[in-house]
Amino acid sequence: MLHLFAETAQSVIEYISIVIIMAGVASAIFRGLRLLAQSRSPEGVARDAWIQLRLSFEDTLMLGLQFLMAADIIG
Repeated sequence: MLHLFAETAQSVIEYISIVIIMAGVASAIFRGLRLLAQSRSPEGVARDAWIQLRLSFEDTLMLGLQFLMAADIIG
């Protein structure tokens, strides 16, 4: 019974991590395209926006990877 619960929990957590990573990728693409469209801004502002975009995407990837790691530990 516990083995079945662990397998189910592992699968659910893996799916959650996939959703988190896909949402992060979609958000980063959307925000990146929006930054490209607004490229008329001064260089410093655009550079800071790109850095913030990258950091936000890295945070999302780290969260997704933490969920994957939790799924592996349960498995």
